[in-house]
Amino acid sequence: MMTLLKDIVLYGESATPPSARKVGYTFTGWSASFLNVQSSIDIYTSGRINTYTVTFDGDGGTI
Repeated sequence: MMTLLKDIVLYGESATPPSARKVGYTFTGWSASFLNVQSSIDIYTSGRINTYTVTFDGDGGTI
C-alpha cells in the first residue's frame, strides 16, 4: 500500500521529509533531495528487505 503525502513549500525553500517506515524493510534513503525545491517533484523512498537467520537446536529433542 502506497501512502501519498503532499507538502507545499516556497520556491527555493526545503521540504520536510516524513518518517519512512515499513515493517520488514530497512529504510535506505530518498530518490531526490528535499533541499532548495524549485519545481514540483515526486520523491520516493528506497529500502531493502530485512533477512533473518533461524537456527534450530535439536540437541536432546526428537523428530
